[in-house]
Amino acid sequence: MSDKSSTESRKYLPLWSCGVLDFSSPESRQYVRQSYLCLAGFAVLSFGAVAAVKTGLVPGLWRIPVALAPVVPLGLLVVAFLRYLSRLDELQRQIQLHAIGFALAGSALFCVAWSFLEGLAGFPPLILMWAVAVMALLHGAGLVLAARRYWG
Repeated sequence: MSDKSSTESRKYLPLWSCGVLDFSSPESRQYVRQSYLCLAGFAVLSFGAVAAVKTGLVPGLWRIPVALAPVVPLGLLVVAFLRYLSRLDELQRQIQLHAIGFALAGSALFCVAWSFLEGLAGFPPLILMWAVAVMALLHGAGLVLAARRYWG
């Protein structure tokens, strides 16, 4: 295959064929189902924990396990994601590796920049949940940027 034809064929690969939005495989569908269940569990436990603590239903040291309860579904989400990564083919893993690296580097830059803004420009302290949100958004952007090499 000549360079021109391989470039042309790569240019028209759809985004989902590079593993970015691929829900055609059973592994992908399973991961999406598990993700939704974990996120739903996180939402329910978060609202329940906040309501229980704020209304005074949870006394003393019991606040610690109640406050950590929403973390359990997120741990299960991490396990599901790692299982999903282990089932990907080589191209999809390469794309994920680039996206994760992009998210890690971008999140580190964001946190360092915010620290300087906090200390020198009077910005409010960073809530760590926002750093996690930034990392998730950068992972999604990194997926698209990494997959562009294969679809256009």
